[in-house]
Amino acid sequence: MTDTATLPVPPPGFAPHFRKSPLTDPWEPLYSRRTAEAVRMGFRAGPAHANSRGFVHGGMISALADNARGLSCVTSWRAGRAS
Repeated sequence: MTDTATLPVPPPGFAPHFRKSPLTDPWEPLYSRRTAEAVRMGFRAGPAHANSRGFVHGGMISALADNARGLSCVTSWRAGRAS
């Protein structure tokens, strides 16, 4: 797991991601911003996220989007139940 004390400053409106797991540990540093409807996620791209050409790997982008989608579905569902 990544030590959050050594992470760079998150982008404006974002904080270190609140949900840690063994799957996402290699993706760190992850950041998220929660709203009433969704969870937005981002990361600081580095060599571990890149393919052999040095671009962020499409699988990384897909996995991050899948993670954000799942968290957003739960967030939206909970917001709907509260109203």
